[in-house]
Amino acid sequence: MRPPLGCIKGMHGNDLRQVPPLVADHLPNDTCQTDPDLAAVVEAWPELPEALKAGILAMVKASRS
Repeated sequence: MRPPLGCIKGMHGNDLRQVPPLVADHLPNDTCQTDPDLAAVVEAWPELPEALKAGILAMVKASRS
């Protein structure tokens, strides 16, 4: 945890300085808001058998046409 702006331990009076904010302090952690079902598929994908991967891809492609 970083100290609040202007409060750095051991510094007094005119020696106080502002600590610059971290780059992403203001950003939410999950900017994509990934669907939990999709996240489960993505997590499992490397271990899925090739036939199952092909079936999933075929269903996705069929649903788009």
